[in-house]
Amino acid sequence: MGGGDAAADKALQLAAYAKKVTILVRSSSMRAAAVVQEYLKAIPSIEVLYDVEVVEVQGNGSHVTGLKLEDTKTKKTSTLPIRTVYFALGFSPTSQLFKGQLAIDNQGYIELECRTHKTSRAGVFAAGNVTDPFYQKAGYAAGMGIGAALDSIAFLTDLGFSSIIADQWKSRYYVPNMGSFVHPVGNSHELSSLLAKQLPTIVLFHSHHCPVCQEILRKINNRAQQLKDAALFVAVDIEKAPELVKEYKVERVPALFVVEKGSVVHNFGRTNLDQFKEFLSGFAN
Repeated sequence: MGGGDAAADKALQLAAYAKKVTILVRSSSMRAAAVVQEYLKAIPSIEVLYDVEVVEVQGNGSHVTGLKLEDTKTKKTSTLPIRTVYFALGFSPTSQLFKGQLAIDNQGYIELECRTHKTSRAGVFAAGNVTDPFYQKAGYAAGMGIGAALDSIAFLTDLGFSSIIADQWKSRYYVPNMGSFVHPVGNSHELSSLLAKQLPTIVLFHSHHCPVCQEILRKINNRAQQLKDAALFVAVDIEKAPELVKEYKVERVPALFVVEKGSVVHNFGRTNLDQFKEFLSGFAN
């Protein structure tokens, strides 16, 4: 259901899998781009019904069986047998959080200044679908993110902010408080000395540029105190120990390794941190 680019795009995708796709349009014409409508006409399995409004979605308790339709001109009703229904009536940007703080247009999109990513408030930049009522594509949104980052850098530079000042302020936004139960390691020799104790060892590779690493460090510090007699906890700063990064083939942080008797028995990364938490819970018991 829908007559814009979103509906046409979804119909074209579904046509590759369904025997028949029906597009229901409430008006007498589609709003989709002309070239897209030509694509629709070229596919026999796609049918477009105009001047219809969905009155009721019908079903048998387990799945959809049909739609009750009303002709918007004659007001006559009819039933369309179907098995699946999709609503493609446009997008609703989730910008409610910024109402009253940033300029937002009547469709709910955050307004940008000219061809930049500057919002109505200095120092606040926006990108992606929340600012884009036209393209709504992941690749385009990613490119906008780069533009917003560049605008942010330019803004900070104009204020006199530099990498030197960033290093001076680093402790304000990242303080890896590992506590006395987590061992910071800077090279292979230090790690080998700890592994020689023959206790199961959890090795965390982290970076001060990684907010997720900061969160994991806090959790590991708490767990290390609970398991101080059963395991060792080690933190490796990837910028200080590049040889260990190469040895353990760390491609991104956070990266967690469980080492027993000199061998890695478990490997956890950003995508499976929940499994690491489950492992620790079981390990504690």
